[in-house]
Amino acid sequence: MKKFFVNLIIIFFILILDTLLSKIFPFYLRPNLWLVYIVFVSLFLGHTDGVVVGFIVGVIYDILHLTFFGVNTLLLTTIGYLFGWLYRRVNGNLYNVQVLSLLLSCLVYYGLYFIISLLFKFIGRNFIYLLSALSTFVIGFLELQILIQVYKKYGVVK
Repeated sequence: MKKFFVNLIIIFFILILDTLLSKIFPFYLRPNLWLVYIVFVSLFLGHTDGVVVGFIVGVIYDILHLTFFGVNTLLLTTIGYLFGWLYRRVNGNLYNVQVLSLLLSCLVYYGLYFIISLLFKFIGRNFIYLLSALSTFVIGFLELQILIQVYKKYGVVK
């Protein structure tokens, strides 16, 4: 029950922060905080939690950003599924694992987003979204460290 409420509070704060960042950054530089949260949940809470939270967060992201509906739900659920397999197979507390996980998640997410946008032709400027991967990677590492400290403080992860 504690894990549910901590996840709910974190989703609420990321929702507020994402709304504020969308006013500050242009659309092509806005970091995807939801992607980092899915990587965190998958690495530290497991496969099932990563998929469920990925689906819920993907629906929230699709509603907030008014893109082609369902694409982000599919991509974030896929990221939760893929990185959920790393749960208990790697030590998520190591910085190099965190950096590689963020890098791989950015490559997978933005690569699949690019391919889907080419297939369905719903984005005119495909390559400019790759700049968002850089800001997601840099700000995402800071977000990941904050999430680890919050979850450790409330005893959700060890």
